[in-house]
Amino acid sequence: MSESKNYYAIIPANVRYDKRLPANAKLLYGEITALCNEKGFCWAGDKYFADLYGVSKVSIQKWLKALQENGYITKELIYKEGSKEILHRYIRLVVYPIQEKLSNPTQEKFRDNNTSINNTINNTVNNDDDALKEIFKLYEKTFGVLNSINVQSIQYWCEDLSAELMLEALKRSRGVQSFKYTEGILKKWEAKGVKNMSDVAVLDSEFKKIKSSKKHSIPDSELPETGLDW
Repeated sequence: MSESKNYYAIIPANVRYDKRLPANAKLLYGEITALCNEKGFCWAGDKYFADLYGVSKVSIQKWLKALQENGYITKELIYKEGSKEILHRYIRLVVYPIQEKLSNPTQEKFRDNNTSINNTINNTVNNDDDALKEIFKLYEKTFGVLNSINVQSIQYWCEDLSAELMLEALKRSRGVQSFKYTEGILKKWEAKGVKNMSDVAVLDSEFKKIKSSKKHSIPDSELPETGLDW
């Protein structure tokens, strides 16, 4: 098995704080997101995960079952023609799993479509998600078709920073070809403690002052990166 472990893993808040999931199922979810980053789905078998975590295949199956039953993943089995022998198993992330507000007993349910990421994004969601829909729309206008791993990344940054900052970073990514550029902006803002657009404005102002300096004593590589001139 040649699965790569070079991709980053994402465990969003709704997975981390879901009390229905065993702790190791949450870690497994993160590993699945990492493997999905390459092809949009995870093709690893139970043995791969069992060897990775040093547990039995039965344990892996239990964790996968918990993730599937609670709406976080789907599994597609490909059988050998004319038999019940499984040739391949594809695990995919559900873009809008059932989410639960931890401080409120009322559950917010998001509709999902397991066969198409685009269909899922276009499904009707709660009015509170208008900002997220705007972000998805701008992403596709900037970079093209939105895949499941980038949906998870967008949700992560919206939770870690804010939907407003996520949208602003996308606006500053126009004309580039990779979402990694957008993530680079967000990582810089996170490192500098940016919390809102006022903080961004302060960074932008500092950047412009340094760029307009006639001294040229500071190399461009040492200028604060804000997404203004990338």
